[in-house]
Amino acid sequence: MQNLLVFRIVEYGIEHEEFTLTSLINDLKLTENDKRHLRNHLLSRDITVNSPNHVIAVVGGDGLDGHGKKLILKDDYHDLTYRILPNAVFQYVDYLEIVEARKTSTIARNLSWLAIAISLILGAWQIWIGYHQSIPCQ
Repeated sequence: MQNLLVFRIVEYGIEHEEFTLTSLINDLKLTENDKRHLRNHLLSRDITVNSPNHVIAVVGGDGLDGHGKKLILKDDYHDLTYRILPNAVFQYVDYLEIVEARKTSTIARNLSWLAIAISLILGAWQIWIGYHQSIPCQ
């Protein structure tokens, strides 16, 4: 799971409070497909409009209008300042909790099977002991 692009970006964003796309691309060694997916689906260019798919948003640099809200579309937006969006962090934490819950449930299931096996063995042993005690000695 560590190789998934979204998780790599969220982990990077958690480690770095603010970053540029250039540093993100270089540090994560993103491929052309990764860059295209980031640009088309995960990047919010308008911080007032975010979809649940957006992971990072622009927060500073020359590409913002005077109010700091909209990205002025220009060819080179790689050196603007970006941050990870809070909903991406919350979704990532939810994912980590689900992974941990699955591990815990697997352990609990294995321990319950062990408890069933032990109870079956003890029950069979008690029946065997009771049977041998009821036979009179000759």
